[in-house]
Amino acid sequence: MATYNAQIILAKKILLDREHKNVLNYNNSELLGLMRDSEHFVAQADDYTFINKSDKQIRVNFSYNDCLTANYIAFINPNYANKWFFAFITEIKFYSNQMTDISFEIDNWATWFDMLEFKPCYTLREHVTDDSIGANRVEENLSVGEVDCISSVIDGGLTLNSWICVLSAWNPEDKTGYNGIAVYNGSIFGTNAYLFRNNDSGWIELVAFILQTGVDGHSADIRDMFIIPNILLDLPNLEQHNYETTFAGTHSFYTMSFSGESKKYTIPFEKKYNWQDYKPKNNKLYCYPYNYLLVSNNNGNYGIYKYEEFSDKENAILQTELSFNIGVSGRVVPINYKGMEIDDDDTIPVGKFPTCSWSSDSYTNWLTQQAINIPTQIASIGFGAVTGGIGVSGSKDVVRL
Repeated sequence: MATYNAQIILAKKILLDREHKNVLNYNNSELLGLMRDSEHFVAQADDYTFINKSDKQIRVNFSYNDCLTANYIAFINPNYANKWFFAFITEIKFYSNQMTDISFEIDNWATWFDMLEFKPCYTLREHVTDDSIGANRVEENLSVGEVDCISSVIDGGLTLNSWICVLSAWNPEDKTGYNGIAVYNGSIFGTNAYLFRNNDSGWIELVAFILQTGVDGHSADIRDMFIIPNILLDLPNLEQHNYETTFAGTHSFYTMSFSGESKKYTIPFEKKYNWQDYKPKNNKLYCYPYNYLLVSNNNGNYGIYKYEEFSDKENAILQTELSFNIGVSGRVVPINYKGMEIDDDDTIPVGKFPTCSWSSDSYTNWLTQQAINIPTQIASIGFGAVTGGIGVSGSKDVVRL
């Protein structure tokens, strides 16, 4: 005689999938409680004969419409160890007004979850209580591939406008030599610095200076010529000198005051936390290695700066330090970075500026040959110079100094 004591529960909106990409760590009683909750419950009955899980189909006395709303089923056979089985509903077929055929597939994870014995895990992953940008800095050693540059900035202080500097021990204005120490931006020289704008008019003034120095018989006193950036000079305090040449009228040059301090200026770069096509759900993606600032001097040196290591919440602040000398010495230093006001350990050098080739012997030979025919009017003479620069990048944001 058949025993009618097997039970069935139908439920809806149980967010599990047959591929087990998403699972719930509910034990049997917790999952039954979920299915009986008003949000998920569809129907229940307890007068069925033995339900065989291998048949993968059961005929129930629930309406076809009710069954269509369900996506999950649980059943138990009291005579079979009183074990609940959980299954995904795979098909609903109409049989009669109060009879419906339900095909199912056993959910092995939920059915046997109570019998699993979990071993201790050496890697614990939890949701952090503080997900603010920069709060979690432990790198996960993930390969992020090539990072895209989302913006690029050029520091005009190093690339816009430049001057030609001549170091010479002879002054063609007052016809005096110089025997002493000259200090410019903390650099010490045994000659004075004479300045000319690096443009058409400046080149004419430079040629006049060289010619007059040669006519005075002091071409050997010209020691070096090199390019310096505009930012290195205190432009309002440059002194212009006008003098009479013996061959082409009045010409001029500039000189600068002595200074024991190197030139420093800071540049704030706004931290890049906004993109048009992407908004991270995890704030760690705003940090390195997913988002950072790359600084390059376009000469093989670069530095990666992490936005989260700057104490300023809005900006990554870099300071450029320059020293007046041949080729110009300089470096880029992060400010308030890694807890240090000036981080000397994470600097990059500024790319060298061009120097002009100069040979007093060659000039003396030319002057000796041309002394009688020195022109009274100087033609336009061009000096080729390659401008140097620094570049700053990060996703990667990029800036060129």
